[in-house]
Amino acid sequence: MENKQEAALPQMQGQQQIQGSSDDKYELDLVVCSSLKDLKQPWKIISPYVKELADQSMGEYSPSDVAHALLYGVAVLYMGWIKGDPRKFVGFMILRYEPRSVHVWQAYILPEFRGTDAFDIGAKHLIEEIEAFDYRYITFSATKDIARRIAGMGFQPTFQIWRKDLKPNGR
Repeated sequence: MENKQEAALPQMQGQQQIQGSSDDKYELDLVVCSSLKDLKQPWKIISPYVKELADQSMGEYSPSDVAHALLYGVAVLYMGWIKGDPRKFVGFMILRYEPRSVHVWQAYILPEFRGTDAFDIGAKHLIEEIEAFDYRYITFSATKDIARRIAGMGFQPTFQIWRKDLKPNGR
């Protein structure tokens, strides 16, 4: 999918702007959307990517499950933007707070930014934030593409979920 999201940072209720950068790549604005009373604006931006990841889950969850979790505060959305003119949408992470850990439910970086350190900047900030809340563990749902990247950040695989569709024809 092309990055057609060239616009100013969205103004969303409950947002907090965080800046992160690396020496040689990009400077990011991370927008935390913690209380989404109106999901329309951010949903327009992330919904195609949420669907792409949900489709890869083989029915574990749907895009509407993600929308409801965001709307009702079960999940928190972090959106990343490149600073500059115009600001470009880089990707997002959706977190769920579980009883013993914080779970990164969805993480998506647009293809043109996957060879950069944009993911690392966002993930580093989130890890620091989660540590400040005294959680012991962070868990991560990851596609095969991102598994190597998070392994390099110290994440260890604990188990895999294998799925078999017992009603392949929708019966």
